Amino acid sequence: MRLLFLTAMWCLVAMPSFGQQDYLLQPADSPGTVHITEPPLMARIRDQMVKVNRISRFDGYRIEVYNKNSRTEARDILLAVNEKYPGVPSEIVFEGAFVKVKVGIFRTKLEAHALWVALEESYPGAKIVYGKGLAYPPLPLAAPADSPGEE
Repeated sequence: MRLLFLTAMWCLVAMPSFGQQDYLLQPADSPGTVHITEPPLMARIRDQMVKVNRISRFDGYRIEVYNKNSRTEARDILLAVNEKYPGVPSEIVFEGAFVKVKVGIFRTKLEAHALWVALEESYPGAKIVYGKGLAYPPLPLAAPADSPGEE
């Protein structure tokens, strides 16, 4: 019985002092270090993926609202479109002798159609055109969810 009592006391008193290491006693907000080891091939693959994703472009659709050779008229139309649709990217594009005003960047023709309907009223010659090498369109801002108590 005495041996059992001494063993139990040794477990209760001596074991906790061996169970904690110094790194566990540091405060939670103290700076730490993390060492990541990866093979050189994986580092090259990761760097290449980052590089490719930075310059990625896609083929999509834009709306062409002006296609003539007057720069001043194109600039006026661009300013009017920017004023009416401030969140939609638009630009003047020079192709040969023509000056074009292109509005929006869309992944599908269906996405472009909604804005085209609105632009067709003001600019009857507007048309949806296919574009290569477009920058990715900006992400739409999420609308705040209505709270259930409001009416």
